[in-house]
Amino acid sequence: MKLGIYGGTFNPVHNGHLIIASSAQQQFSLDRMVFMPAFLSPHKTAPEDAGHWQRYDMVRMAIAGRKGWETSDLEIRRGGASYTVDTLKALRQQHPNAEFFLVVGSDNLLSLDSWQEPEKVSSMAVILVFQRPGFPLPAAPDELKQRLKWTLDYRVITGAAMDISSFEIRRMIREKKNVSELVPPAVLSYIQAHGLYQ
Repeated sequence: MKLGIYGGTFNPVHNGHLIIASSAQQQFSLDRMVFMPAFLSPHKTAPEDAGHWQRYDMVRMAIAGRKGWETSDLEIRRGGASYTVDTLKALRQQHPNAEFFLVVGSDNLLSLDSWQEPEKVSSMAVILVFQRPGFPLPAAPDELKQRLKWTLDYRVITGAAMDISSFEIRRMIREKKNVSELVPPAVLSYIQAHGLYQ
């Protein structure tokens, strides 16, 4: 089984996340795509953060009805900082025969050396990278090797770029701007019903 893992704060989940996941699933023939909301990202803090279970609920609603897609509460139940290496170890115990594919943005690829046990992560999962504005992918493999100090094999998710961000959506909501084209309808209804990001 080819199992995709898409982790993040998803604060909130938006249409860009869904496009990335769909592109990765199609391009790499993934049998399942697991969205993994972080309990606490070691790299991100947001003063207007929705609660972890609220972020989980929004992801669950956003992907409802998508074949092979699911939301995992593994990192939320574990609590503390959400390290990918720990998540991969736990998933390997649950799915010993699966091949893992980890979806990350180009910003995360370029800062992989700051992760917990990054070489272990790259040995446990195929890294699938999507382009984030302002974080161009290295022009040559040697450029990334010089930065990380080891050779990293990764694949690029073609035809998918993250041109919107959760940060911008939160800002737009605070400013009373329309975000209906950026988030799934069920997620927007949830945000409004719970008064999130106000």
